[in-house]
Amino acid sequence: MKDECWLISYDIADPKRLRNVARIMERYGTRVQKSVFECWLAEQDRLRLVQALEPILKAPPDTVRFYPLCADCRKKAYEKTNTKIEEITPYYIV
Repeated sequence: MKDECWLISYDIADPKRLRNVARIMERYGTRVQKSVFECWLAEQDRLRLVQALEPILKAPPDTVRFYPLCADCRKKAYEKTNTKIEEITPYYIV
């Protein structure tokens, strides 16, 4: 199954829930800012991630947003300092 790159951001009101969400996100991707991750996910992994997050979130005020990033969009990405963003290659642990 093909992996897709997702930019996932979250805003969690409660510090305990925030830590729980951060721990889960660290298993699925690379932190690029405090509450923003880049994740290479197959569809089944994305669904597992959503399933893992659902019991933690309180809506409102908690939010988690998933943005798919196509290859062209990733090529256009840059940091404010104009440094090139390092390409994160998906890897598998067997």
